[in-house]
Amino acid sequence: MQKTTQIVIVEDDRDLCAGLCKALKEESRSIVSCGNLKDAREQIF
Repeated sequence: MQKTTQIVIVEDDRDLCAGLCKALKEESRSIVSCGNLKDAREQIF
């Protein structure tokens, strides 16, 4: 069984965020994108 890693990307530029999510996407990774720090903190906690 493979362990899943969660990556939280905080980026307010939608195009850049989409590119980062696409570049980092793998089966063993869960990518969460947030447009600001408040949303990122809610995702982490």
